[in-house]
Amino acid sequence: MVNTVFAGLARQVLRLDFVYTGDRSRVTYAKPPPDVYLDALQVMTVAPGQAVAIEDTPESAQAALVAGIRMIAFPGEAAKGRAFCDSAV
Repeated sequence: MVNTVFAGLARQVLRLDFVYTGDRSRVTYAKPPPDVYLDALQVMTVAPGQAVAIEDTPESAQAALVAGIRMIAFPGEAAKGRAFCDSAV
């Protein structure tokens, strides 16, 4: 999935523009557990309050919030017709 996103954005955004790109291969448990966010914070030595997550599904949004990271909801096709959590920004 991550490779598909980068392929679609290749003219505007490069993978090299990011310090960390997380996916299921980096953690034992995929979202909705917050493991990938906790890994990102550790790798980048960033506190949760210094980070912002942009998420496209309610489950992923909840994972960011459980990790203590502010989150911006950017609903994708998988979120169509579903509500995001109340504390989403």
